[in-house]
Amino acid sequence: MSAIEPVVKRALTIWQQFSVSNSLASKCVKPDKAKLTKFLENYQIVSTHAALRLKQMNPEWGRDRVDKTMAEYYAAIDKAVSEFLAQETCGGQKTKEALQRFDMQAEMDFSRNKQ
Repeated sequence: MSAIEPVVKRALTIWQQFSVSNSLASKCVKPDKAKLTKFLENYQIVSTHAALRLKQMNPEWGRDRVDKTMAEYYAAIDKAVSEFLAQETCGGQKTKEALQRFDMQAEMDFSRNKQ
């Protein structure tokens, strides 16, 4: 994996949190369709903003470079989650606590038309 600069990591903090939730949930739970759909909608919004932020911070990067960087970072997150689960398991207390974030992220409302 290429080195990811600390400033890039900061720009991707929210995306990273969603990515951890996505990886963990995909390995440990089967959420209902509505919750999964809402989480994935929110994750797409967060991913789009993270990609735009990376591009702003690195204007010389093309879309391929941005996509590659995010894919490498997700792969590292997914590997770390797998290593965590090898020790903690899906039924462990830390895992259950971490999965609560998935639920919260699925319930977030990023719509601009709040009333």
